[in-house]
Amino acid sequence: MGKFCETDKEWFELLTRVLQDFVPLNVIADIAYLFAQTPDHQDSVLNEGNWQFRQDRTKNVGICGLDGIPPYPGAAAWRAKLIGQGVAPESVVLIEQ
Repeated sequence: MGKFCETDKEWFELLTRVLQDFVPLNVIADIAYLFAQTPDHQDSVLNEGNWQFRQDRTKNVGICGLDGIPPYPGAAAWRAKLIGQGVAPESVVLIEQ
């Protein structure tokens, strides 16, 4: 369960609240970390990161800074796509681990 929940019911309630939590429009996150579990999801994830940045919902967009982890195309490919969509180059943060 982890240190936050003692029962399955508590865990489920916590997840439900987190997934439904409302983020006020006037809050700007320091960073939005992007990840996709399959190649099919990467375009929608990158589009959302771009949208969050361009709508001033986040100051930076974080991506995995590693290469050679299939099926992830690598940091250089994702960075290029984000910059091509309008994210400022200095706002793409590579997270090494």
